[in-house]
Amino acid sequence: MPNWRIRALACCVAATTLLGGSATATGPGGTSCDEALGGSSPSEECRVLHPGDSVYLPGGGFLCTVNFLWRGIDGHRYMGTAGHCALGSRVGERVESRDGRAVGRLAYVIYDAGRRGGEDFALVRLDPKVQASPQVRHWGGPSTSYRAMSDRPQTLLMFGQAIGISAVAPARELQASAVTHPKRIRFVGPASFSDSGAPVITEAGEAAGWVTTLSDGAVPVDTGASGAVELGTSYLIRIGPMVDLAERALRTQLVLQTAPLN
Repeated sequence: MPNWRIRALACCVAATTLLGGSATATGPGGTSCDEALGGSSPSEECRVLHPGDSVYLPGGGFLCTVNFLWRGIDGHRYMGTAGHCALGSRVGERVESRDGRAVGRLAYVIYDAGRRGGEDFALVRLDPKVQASPQVRHWGGPSTSYRAMSDRPQTLLMFGQAIGISAVAPARELQASAVTHPKRIRFVGPASFSDSGAPVITEAGEAAGWVTTLSDGAVPVDTGASGAVELGTSYLIRIGPMVDLAERALRTQLVLQTAPLN
């Protein structure tokens, strides 16, 4: 039997129209939270959850980074992170921000521990009262999903909350020698613990995926075309296949919320 697990909080309402686009959340006095929160941490006056912020997952109490914002045709908003961050957690458990505010409930998690496809994705269903922006911190975007293949080198942009790095450089550039695997992108660049789930976009602003494996092999995954586990390499997981699996499990369609590049 494959060593993977998949759980989902089933949707209760089926919708017939596709919800798209994104709105700019506002704070007190109509201040634009997207403008007020262009830095690395939320202000007291305008706390909005952005891709690149930290959350505590229930169970193991992991501090990880959230990636992109989706709106489901079930009427709920979802924000993603890495599935391995939710190990020991149960669907329906509360998820908190770094400062202890409740942001939602764990709705879906899949993680296969590197034995087969390398699936590593979790979704938090946001509480209705929680303000959330689709705009990736510092970089802006995403503009759309990146599902292309290329044998050319790619510069990728991430924003993470790594312990010991984020205080100095939360916004970082990564380098990929090629993008030829359907589920993973191998990269070289600074990534460390608590970057798990961090959003990664292309220079054009396309949502490429999120950080899942560190170069020290802390979360080994099966990523090579040969099927071999490659340790000592950093990987991000690609957005397309993970969203497709989540949609089937949640029985809803997930619409990526977009934002302009900074």
